[in-house]
Amino acid sequence: AHTPKSAKVLVDTLIDLYPGREFVFVIAMAKDKDVGSFLAEVARANPKKVVCTSADEHSRSCHQDEILKSAQALGLPAVAAADFQEARALAKAKEGDNALLVYTGSFRTVATFLKQSPVRQQNA
Repeated sequence: AHTPKSAKVLVDTLIDLYPGREFVFVIAMAKDKDVGSFLAEVARANPKKVVCTSADEHSRSCHQDEILKSAQALGLPAVAAADFQEARALAKAKEGDNALLVYTGSFRTVATFLKQSPVRQQNA
């Protein structure tokens, strides 16, 4: 998901498929996206944590501190990570041990996840 509309669909789907489950979101976005409205949709999932990062050093990426500022303005429990490896570590930290990890915000976020992580099917 990388727009408020697609974030709404994502959150609705997560809530429907995983009722009562905690979520940790790892979010990186392009500068031209509506970060605040996107995060407002994410907030409906009542995330345990939101990890804000940049998908890469690409000039189109929104800096993680900008995403963090928007997340904190919405009252989300958010932290910033300088790169994807740190973001993944923060997402898996104590608060996220039993939570479902959701990588979203841009196609680059998902591409980076697929490049750097073994993909596993999870039965909920």
